Amino acid sequence: MKLGQILVRKHVIDRAQLRAALRRQRELQMPLAEILLDMGIVSKAELMAALRTPPNASVDSLTLDRISPATLSMLPREVAEELRCIPVLANPEAMIVAMVDPFDREAIRKIEELTGRQVIPAIVRETELQRAFERKLGSHIDHAGPITDVA
Repeated sequence: MKLGQILVRKHVIDRAQLRAALRRQRELQMPLAEILLDMGIVSKAELMAALRTPPNASVDSLTLDRISPATLSMLPREVAEELRCIPVLANPEAMIVAMVDPFDREAIRKIEELTGRQVIPAIVRETELQRAFERKLGSHIDHAGPITDVA
């Protein structure tokens, strides 16, 4: 299901707002989420809440457990810690990145510049990301700051 359909179905936006955003998207060639945010139709919190439930928009612990070492190494550990994200799956052109804030445009831009791949952001709960860091990287997230090594 597409983002616009999800937001209409969950009564976050109405059809008129979606049509206006889609027109603007065609003009500007930007992702719909960015258009909706720029137009002030939705907030980041509303977008994130709407995307938490579709299974294709979120990453669960089982998926995080299956990240290959090769995929994990595509994003420097320091960057993953700083941006609170973890690469999940990649091909030569794109990569799915589980992010606590999948609407952080600066983080997405930084990952794309570092990896040379298009980023497909997926939402992940902070607790799931923390468990993934502990299992995959031997570190944990301090909710008040950066990820630190486990002693």
